[in-house]
Amino acid sequence: MAAAQGRNKGLCDKHYQALPNRGYTDAGPVREHLLRLNREGMSYRRIAESVGMSEYGLQLVRQVNQRVQIDTAVKVLGLMSGDGSGFVDSVGTRRRVEALQALGWSRRFQEEQLGWCRSRLTGLCRSRRVLARNAQAVSGLFEVLSATPGPSDWVRAFAARRGYAPPLAWDDIDDPNESPNVGEEVWVPFPERLAELEYLHIPRSEMPRWLGIQDESFERQLSRHQLKEAV
Repeated sequence: MAAAQGRNKGLCDKHYQALPNRGYTDAGPVREHLLRLNREGMSYRRIAESVGMSEYGLQLVRQVNQRVQIDTAVKVLGLMSGDGSGFVDSVGTRRRVEALQALGWSRRFQEEQLGWCRSRLTGLCRSRRVLARNAQAVSGLFEVLSATPGPSDWVRAFAARRGYAPPLAWDDIDDPNESPNVGEEVWVPFPERLAELEYLHIPRSEMPRWLGIQDESFERQLSRHQLKEAV
C-alpha cells in the first residue's frame, strides 16, 4: 500500500514499520554535538529554536533520554555554530549520499528526512562545491543512518550496479584522494553469516535486509540448513 503524502515519511506502512525502532536512534552523538555547539558559543535556547523544540525537550535529550527521534537527530546534527554560508568540496556529500543508498536508503527518503525538495540531493552530488550547511546536514543524516540497513532491496541493487561504496569502505570519506576499500569478494556459507548476525543480536526479522536477500530466500536457506529452530 502506498503511503499518503507526508505520512510515514513517504514510505508504505510495511517499510515504515520496518524502520529501526520506528524512527528513533541513539542520543549519544546528538548530545556530543549539542555540547560542541554550546562550547562554540551557541546557546541551548538558540539551538532549541533552530530545531523547533522547547528548551525542556532539548534538556531531556541532553541529560535524560537514551534514544531520540531521527527527525530531531538529523536537525541537531545538521546545525553549525557559524552561518554555514561558505562552500566546501562536494566529494564527502556525494559519497555519503551514495553510501546510504548502498545500505538501502533511497535519495528520496534522505531528502524527506532533511526536509528537502525532490532531486535536491542529485543536484548537490553533481556540483563540485556545496554550501557548508548543506554538507553538514547530509553529514548529520549519515551519522544517524550509516549503521542501519535501509528498507529497499531495489535501492541496494541499484547502488551495487553503480558501484557505490558502503560507509565502512571509507577511512576518511571526505578525502578526495582516498579510494574505497570494498575488500575481496569471498563466499561465506549461510550458517556462518547467520551466526555472525546472531552474535550481533540482529533480530531474525531484520536479517534478510542485512544479508541483501528476500524474506522468502532467507526462509529457504533456513530450511535447507535446518536452522529454523536455531537461536
